[in-house]
Amino acid sequence: MKAVVLAAGYGTRLRPMTDHVPKPAIPFCGMPMIAHTLRRLKRFGITDVVINVHHLGEYMEATARLHCPSGIDLTFSREPVSALGTAGGIAFARALLGDTDPLLVMNGDVLPGIELQAAYDAHMAHRPAATLLLTSKPYAREFFGVALDIQNQVVGFWGDKHPTEVQRCAYTGIQWLSRRLRQTFPPQGTACIKLDGWIPALERAESVLGVQCEGTWYDLGTPARYLSAHRIVADQLSEWTQWPERQPSVFSADPIPPHVRCEGPLTIGPGLQSDGVAHLGPHTHIGSNVTLKHDARVQNTVVWDNTTVFGDAMDSIIGPFGTISAAAS
Repeated sequence: MKAVVLAAGYGTRLRPMTDHVPKPAIPFCGMPMIAHTLRRLKRFGITDVVINVHHLGEYMEATARLHCPSGIDLTFSREPVSALGTAGGIAFARALLGDTDPLLVMNGDVLPGIELQAAYDAHMAHRPAATLLLTSKPYAREFFGVALDIQNQVVGFWGDKHPTEVQRCAYTGIQWLSRRLRQTFPPQGTACIKLDGWIPALERAESVLGVQCEGTWYDLGTPARYLSAHRIVADQLSEWTQWPERQPSVFSADPIPPHVRCEGPLTIGPGLQSDGVAHLGPHTHIGSNVTLKHDARVQNTVVWDNTTVFGDAMDSIIGPFGTISAAAS
């Protein structure tokens, strides 16, 4: 089974974070997002993964290689420009994708906690042009953008008016895509999966299926949403981190220094150093090789690798870009 992960974009809504790190390589619960994605794909049985890259492409490739599980054959589609769009990027990678049918397509900037099996089974049973993985979780209400009829057929998108009995869901950025639909994409240039794929398929009276899936999904498109997603998975840290639980709901790569006071949920990467008494948590995620200055207090904050924390930090993201107040983003 083969998947393509779309990772070429600039991630402009997350700037200045994405001026330093491509969006799919941004840390989440102690590991780059692409690491979580590749682990999830392997668990499902995917053996071949193609990642398209452009913005900070070398960084993206190195990160993916470092965190690629054994058993996955990883290749890269290097786009000369990142304006190819979702369908354009898939078309550009056609030589690497071959005749795979169906192809799993996943945006590189989504949390991969969504269950894939139900949508795969539905796709294989009905063989639509595409099967979109959807969610109607309460925290996704602001992203409602796909309308389904009672047969779970997609009947419209973003902002279209439909009868009240039609259910509106959010597209998770994950789909099973048929070979026949991929073959209709423009062979070169910019193309959008919605405008150049799904809508033309519906106009040809082809089926586009929507399946509401179980599991955790969250859009990470702004600093506030990035921080909020960490809170959503706070009771699932054993699934999202590979580190042992040192204290209740406190997962740390190394033993915790005795003068660091911890309150879970909390994750701490390797190499933590503290100049004195410090307080961490709750809802805090500390990267690798972080230094805490005396009396640092960090709450509801994500601290990236190789960062020094001075004083108090709350509702923030701290990294090479400085401090971002997520509450105000």
